[in-house]
Amino acid sequence: MDSKLQQFLRFISVITLILCIKNNSAIAQVLDIPYQMSIKGDIEVMSFFKNTGGDTLMAGNYRGSWNDMNRLWTSAGENDLFLGKWMQGQFKVLLSWGGTKNDVLFDAKNLANGDVILSGSFTERIQINQQIFTTKGNSKAIFIARINEKGDLLWISLLQGSSWQEWGQMHFDETSNELILCGSFQHSLTFDNGQTLYGTGESSVFTGIFSLNTGKVKQLRAFSGSFPNNQMQAISLFVGGNSIGIAGNFDRDVLVDSLSVIASTRDWDVFLVYLRREDLRAEKLVKFGGVYEQRLLTSFMDVKSGDIYLSGSLAGVMKIGENTTIQSQDGLSDIFLLKIAFGGNAHWATLLGGENVQAPLAVYKTDGNVWLSGYSLGKLRWQGTSTETFSSFHSFISTWASEDGKPQNMFTFSGDGNVFPSQFRQFDGHSLLFSGSYRGKVSIANVNLPFSSNYSGFLGFIPLMVTRLTEKWEVPPFNVFPNPGDGRFYLNGISENGEVSVWFGEKNIYRGLINKGDNFVSLPSYFPKGTYFIVVTLADGRTQTRIYLKI
Repeated sequence: MDSKLQQFLRFISVITLILCIKNNSAIAQVLDIPYQMSIKGDIEVMSFFKNTGGDTLMAGNYRGSWNDMNRLWTSAGENDLFLGKWMQGQFKVLLSWGGTKNDVLFDAKNLANGDVILSGSFTERIQINQQIFTTKGNSKAIFIARINEKGDLLWISLLQGSSWQEWGQMHFDETSNELILCGSFQHSLTFDNGQTLYGTGESSVFTGIFSLNTGKVKQLRAFSGSFPNNQMQAISLFVGGNSIGIAGNFDRDVLVDSLSVIASTRDWDVFLVYLRREDLRAEKLVKFGGVYEQRLLTSFMDVKSGDIYLSGSLAGVMKIGENTTIQSQDGLSDIFLLKIAFGGNAHWATLLGGENVQAPLAVYKTDGNVWLSGYSLGKLRWQGTSTETFSSFHSFISTWASEDGKPQNMFTFSGDGNVFPSQFRQFDGHSLLFSGSYRGKVSIANVNLPFSSNYSGFLGFIPLMVTRLTEKWEVPPFNVFPNPGDGRFYLNGISENGEVSVWFGEKNIYRGLINKGDNFVSLPSYFPKGTYFIVVTLADGRTQTRIYLKI
């Protein structure tokens, strides 16, 4: 499986980690409240989201055989793709599509009515439910498909060509009933309406607007450079008002209508082009470049403000606008983080550097903070500050002030293995979710994940709104193992007999006896989502308070 930075995912094992962020403080208090579930198999998670009923759905790719809660699934070719959901702690596959060769899911998103749109690629043929779709010869095709909550195929759109490259992103505008996407391709790309886009050089960029109701093409265009060996990669898509922004990388030049930019050197620079939505004509073209190499790897757009956060790797000197320059430190590559307005003007730029190779995995914005995850092969340090040097021999999650780009907090992973936190999602104002993969022996907040010789996935929760927190440690620590979504959890490691009380705000919602050792507590499933306080009181009056976040 090969899909940008998430090729490391191999099977799903969900770990909850709660980082309680104190009000008005840059310090994170780590609360080791984990739970885990696993699905044995070679599985790659590409997307996770909530459906209309509040269930957590996951979509991705798998290779070989694996089991969900009902049956054994086996890929027909090199890879097949799946969509499923967690049900009372178990995973249920809702659909599995595949063919005889390499079938890869790029992305999956849901609509307000519960329908899901999946995008990906296949080689030669793919079977979707009872229908078979083919390409010409040994070529690959990009597909966009819409299904309902039952898994019925409502429509499919195929983009066929001699080959395809890195996938960009897709965006939904349900008000206008439009789907907007971008990506990269080689040579040519033919759409359902018969229109063919031709590229220049080794790779080019395309964008298109499709009907959400039918999948039919409404507008298309492609652009690249003027050199026969030019390379371009579409990484990110931004939509605001009547403009579409596409950001990516190029190594020679970019030519869009009458606008053009030339790379500063023969290595990679970053481009950002804005197109009019009504006709996809170029409005503005911006370059972020310099000496040696800079590559955009991940981004996020704050839809409320229109601000865009770009992050990637930098080796050398990078110029942003007319007055801002950042330079990598002693390492082979550092991480840059930029905040720009939707029109391309820079607000601030900062670096996270170190001794060796560093690269970002995901960037996300919540109220007041920018969350950046990444990995490093050596030591990390904040750029231009006297803050301590952080040892991070695989990965980290950092926070930055969104207003001025000042570093706020650093959370590092430890152990002898590798871990890659590669996605962030926020479904409400109370918590931030992140997911990724790990292999080997890895510790998160002093909690050891189960050793795995293959890549395993994890899912973590970070509460963003905690109004009060009282933790007592009068008794030996115990662990809380929730069963996600149904209100049940285990209390393991109780040192003596006693009782447990569960509080939601000021209301006591549960009280019962517990025994020395391991215990099981079941709360009614209709209890609301939020932060719960679990208080254990032993026979001699000593207590301990822990926190459980129900999502």
